[in-house]
Amino acid sequence: MRQRISILVIFLFTVLFISACDKSVGDNEEYPYGHYEDDKMIGTVLEVNKSENNIVVNISEWEKRDRKGPGINDDGFSYRANLTIETVIKHEDETEASINDIKKGQKVLVNPPRGDDFGGQPDEIILLEMS
Repeated sequence: MRQRISILVIFLFTVLFISACDKSVGDNEEYPYGHYEDDKMIGTVLEVNKSENNIVVNISEWEKRDRKGPGINDDGFSYRANLTIETVIKHEDETEASINDIKKGQKVLVNPPRGDDFGGQPDEIILLEMS
């Protein structure tokens, strides 16, 4: 009798474990860009225009953070950050940086996130060290 109870308990834990794993995979497929936060606009630098004092950032994944389903389209979204004298550019570790430190393909955090426009004058650009 004890052996049957032990087997039953092991079976139930196994079923619960598999069910939990399956649920987490389903969530990722349902919201593939759900890990992006509304107040943290992260993107990849597409262009650095030193002469025009701006950068263009691919924010496609951030824009699609609330979209569901595996059939998310291939729409692309970019943001033109016009840098002013007030724009703070820094590394993740808070050390000062400049437009000369921004590289094409680099991940950046733009604050504040875009409003109604796909361009603007951000308060700060943070150069991220992630790939």
